[in-house]
Amino acid sequence: LNSLALALDYLHNVALSRRRTLVLSDIAQSGLTDDELYGRVAGMVSRAGIDTLIGIGPKLKRYAALFDCDKEFFASTDECIARIGRRAVAGRAVLLKGAREYRFEKLAHALARKSHTTVLEVDLDAMIHNLNYFRSKLDFRTKLVAMVKAGSYGAGDFEVAQMLQHQGVDYLAVAFADEGVLLRERGITMPIVVLNADADSFDQMIANRLEPEIYSFRSLADFADAVSHAGEIRYPIHLKLDTGMHRLGFMEDEIERLCGELPKLPAVKVASVFSHLNCADMPEEDAYTRAQIARYDRMSAAVAASLPYPVIRHTANSAAIERFPEAQFDMCRLGLGLYGFGWEHNPGLRPVSTLKTRIVQIKHLKAGDAVGYGRAGKLLRPTVTATVPIGYADGLDRHLGCGRWSMRVNGRPAPIVGRVCMDSCMIDVTDIPGVGEGDEAVIFSAEPGNDLETMARVLGTIPYEIMTSVSGRVKRIYLKE
Repeated sequence: LNSLALALDYLHNVALSRRRTLVLSDIAQSGLTDDELYGRVAGMVSRAGIDTLIGIGPKLKRYAALFDCDKEFFASTDECIARIGRRAVAGRAVLLKGAREYRFEKLAHALARKSHTTVLEVDLDAMIHNLNYFRSKLDFRTKLVAMVKAGSYGAGDFEVAQMLQHQGVDYLAVAFADEGVLLRERGITMPIVVLNADADSFDQMIANRLEPEIYSFRSLADFADAVSHAGEIRYPIHLKLDTGMHRLGFMEDEIERLCGELPKLPAVKVASVFSHLNCADMPEEDAYTRAQIARYDRMSAAVAASLPYPVIRHTANSAAIERFPEAQFDMCRLGLGLYGFGWEHNPGLRPVSTLKTRIVQIKHLKAGDAVGYGRAGKLLRPTVTATVPIGYADGLDRHLGCGRWSMRVNGRPAPIVGRVCMDSCMIDVTDIPGVGEGDEAVIFSAEPGNDLETMARVLGTIPYEIMTSVSGRVKRIYLKE
């Protein structure tokens, strides 16, 4: 009962406004009579706001009348797998809570496969580990802003943001207002900074309590006008300073004018002043980065001194937290490190994401046959190929075809044969014994040679381009103990 109470509490945190389904098995060895036990369970289910109960086992079915929600009962897990409908799970937060003998891992797997054969598994425990790793490098008073733009670097938006909110991160940062609005609609209440704030989205941002990055005098004036039009004052903004990257931000020769303008705008209040250390991960550019930090310190100190209230100063990203502790100031930004990028060179981090699919068909082909578009995959020997349902529309780059990348099947490499198609591709499993339809094929993982860093080298790019290219139609599955 205690573990059920904890699980229901976690479901409440995850579900927010979504409908809730509980899949529950008979409870063994509780030390209570069945009448007392299931009476308590029914009360817990009711208080947890469960909309649908799926009961598995003879005892739950016997006490069905105690539960005042939608309900359905099955004698076994296998019967549930065979008969459960999508209505009970689609678009819902679903908690599976079962005794070991009921083998709920089979049910979890079956429900995931109902949605999509290709999945991106995101290990939230690994992400929390990475968060705490960087926290251990900071003074306890130093705040943190976590980057969740581009669907949390491809890992998914709401679930990651919710975890970060639960972990007590101070700010989230998105690229565009639409990303922030989506998080608000899903129940995220913590402060959210919009890094690419444009005048067309200012009204929408104010309506959803999103805080803009302000990087020019025009954006400052336009946003102050939008705030005044909305009848608000002292709306929080975040000033971006250009210390050398030359993307967005106020230049050093504009700081004096900026300090003169800010007191004239009661509609806004500066929450933070920040910049970006664009070479913090490059030892060969350390002299440039130290000059950036000094420039930022001068510029941000001047802005802070011109204001009658305290402001947060921050410029350190994941790399700078470790390599330039003098740049930590009042807050730091976590992006790539949070998602485990660079774990190959930093044993303190853990990889977060694994992309996998399943074999849908196996073919035995003759030497001289060709596979795929343009007959690009010409076979030099009798070959066993396996077709997997992932293609360039899912984010598998076409340049990985014709043997340039190997998936892992039963722990062994299976090179891609021929060109990558839009929705599928073929792999060579000739040298892997016992491969069958339905077997798992891992596109990338933490395994050396199958990892994102290696794939990035093959493509001549960076790992985060690959991650952010994983299509939204690929189902994200979140793992958390």
